[in-house]
Amino acid sequence: MEKVKNFISRYIIFILVFLIIIVSLILFIPKEGKKNPIPVQPLLTLTLKGNTEVSIVKGDVYHDPGYTAYDTKEGDLTSRVSVEGSVNSNVVGDYTIKYKVSNSNGNTAEVTRIVKVIADLSDLEVLVDYSPKELTNGNVTISLKASGDGFDFILDPDGNIVKENELNYKVDFNNEYLFSIKRKDGTIIEKNIEINNIDKKKPTGSCKNVVNDQKTEIVVTANDENGIKGYTYTFNSKTKESTLNTYSINEIARNVVVTVYDKAGNYDMINCIVKDNSWPTETSPNWPTASTPKHYYNNLKDSNLEYLLYYPDNLDLSKKNALVVFLHGYGIGRNISAIESTNFGKNMKEGRFQDAIFLAPKCGNEPSPNWRSCSKDLIALIDIISSRYNVDTKKISITGHSDGGAGTFIVVSLYPEKFSAAAIVAGSPGSVSIDNLKKNKFVVFYGTKDHNYSNGTAASKSLINKGVNLKLYTVQGITHTQIPQVAYEQYNVIEWLIAQSRN
Repeated sequence: MEKVKNFISRYIIFILVFLIIIVSLILFIPKEGKKNPIPVQPLLTLTLKGNTEVSIVKGDVYHDPGYTAYDTKEGDLTSRVSVEGSVNSNVVGDYTIKYKVSNSNGNTAEVTRIVKVIADLSDLEVLVDYSPKELTNGNVTISLKASGDGFDFILDPDGNIVKENELNYKVDFNNEYLFSIKRKDGTIIEKNIEINNIDKKKPTGSCKNVVNDQKTEIVVTANDENGIKGYTYTFNSKTKESTLNTYSINEIARNVVVTVYDKAGNYDMINCIVKDNSWPTETSPNWPTASTPKHYYNNLKDSNLEYLLYYPDNLDLSKKNALVVFLHGYGIGRNISAIESTNFGKNMKEGRFQDAIFLAPKCGNEPSPNWRSCSKDLIALIDIISSRYNVDTKKISITGHSDGGAGTFIVVSLYPEKFSAAAIVAGSPGSVSIDNLKKNKFVVFYGTKDHNYSNGTAASKSLINKGVNLKLYTVQGITHTQIPQVAYEQYNVIEWLIAQSRN
């Protein structure tokens, strides 16, 4: 019972408190009076037509989509809008355009638009050229330039990727060269260029040098696919240039070298083949003053023959050289040093002969040499010397005095293919093969006071009449023993022998 009373008491208290709160709220909330009006401000708006960010492709013309401006009090103010900024449609980039308007109260509105100029991925121009354009024996440079925003990379003829838009590509032979240029849109442009102005091939040719008495005629046959530009003729320490393939010289020139140039600048040197129609002339050789040579050997023996050998100090044995063989006459006998007392031997021993190798063998031990019986050993000795001293086998000549002159006729008739020319000094042919002699070239010297003059000159003239290529020299007032000095020192017989070459 007590609990019920307590509950009722609390409930009554709660109700009283709630009523007091309600009454207090009603009494203290102020009554709503009359509201004062809030002044309305004019509304200025600036609105862009289209998007606030637009894109155009490079090269296209930009057209502004437009705009509108409105004021709630003043109405349409579009005509008052000012625009700042511009778009260069030829240059990729972002451009900002500002729009601004003001009303009469000074209120402003401002908006911006972004215009993006984007690259044209198909924009690509390719230029290909090459240099030099004239005929050349060097390299040619192909230049390629790609311009435009669509460029991605170049693929050169070797398959290399080149990211730069400019390329210099060197070539060294004629061909068609292909370049592939990729655009950013994925397509490929191919550019090919043909190079046909490279010539690195030397001209080819041959040269014939015909030597006559005191005159030389040079004829060159040259070939080149692009043509011959000119010639340089080198002879007797002289150099002459010409555009002609023939050249005449008013002197004897046996060692002629022709340089042939083609139109691309290539060249080749040609040694002329000599056809020597000349004969010895009465011209004293320019021999050096007599001295003791460094390359003189005596009492040597090979192939059953003793011999003397000499070559000048300045002779290059690494190159092919001429060989002159001297056959002695009567009186040498057992003593090979007796050859040194002959005119030929004396000049050889003293080192006066130049520009060749000189060989003087001894035949037998009797006063009169039998060159027919010694001929086989002589040829064997010549072969040994030729191999040992790098002799040009097409330039082996032979000479002899008296019995040695007669022996020269005999040896040449037995071995006509061995010799390029022969000089006989006071020697008669005797019994020889005329047909074999016709394969060679001879000069014969006789003095008018030689005891064999009549028979010797008659025999020589007979050979000429039978078709032997022989020239007879007769010297007035000269004896048998004097004629070697005339032939070897007053005529250029030694120089002439050295110059001859067997075809």
